[in-house]
Amino acid sequence: MSEPGIYLTVGTIVSVIVIVAGAVWKVSRIEKELDERMDKQVDDLRSEMDAQIDNVQRDHKGLERDSIGRSETLRHETGEMGAALRTKIHEVEMFVRDRFVSKESFELVVGRIEKSIERMGDKLEERIEKALERLQRPPPE
Repeated sequence: MSEPGIYLTVGTIVSVIVIVAGAVWKVSRIEKELDERMDKQVDDLRSEMDAQIDNVQRDHKGLERDSIGRSETLRHETGEMGAALRTKIHEVEMFVRDRFVSKESFELVVGRIEKSIERMGDKLEERIEKALERLQRPPPE
């Protein structure tokens, strides 16, 4: 009569083994699913970050091209202004020379013009320095 107890014990052990194996199999499937989801999310994040980096690099290159263009324009306009100032100074000198102004009056006018040119030069240098500072300053985030 001990046979039913043995069968019951063996059946219980087999049931426990099957339940444990089933639980292990289920846990491994869940773990595999979680790994796949995590890998997909990491890949998505990596792709998104790569796209953002590409956008930032493209924007940086565009800003760099723009700043170079602005710098060249500023340099060109400054050269034109210098040429215009030289021309005007020459015209003033010729006008004064052709009108036979007294030496004292001429020297007085030339002194004023020199001071005005110095002030203009100082203002021009200051504006150029400010413009260069703005161009060299990194863009706001």
